[in-house]
Amino acid sequence: MYKVNQIAYENGKHWVLEKASGWFEVYKIGITHSTKCATVHYSDRPQYALERAIIECDRREVTEC
Repeated sequence: MYKVNQIAYENGKHWVLEKASGWFEVYKIGITHSTKCATVHYSDRPQYALERAIIECDRREVTEC
């Protein structure tokens, strides 16, 4: 189970989960649950990983809705 403080970013039907330092997953909200769409992992550059995850989240929000 994930905690609310693990949500790093939200944009419409997509959101970013911080799994660990430098490891983020992008999810799409569904009717009963969210589905993982992408994983971004840069263990040596956690801030870069977050930036890339946000970009991926925004891209998916524009192209999939």
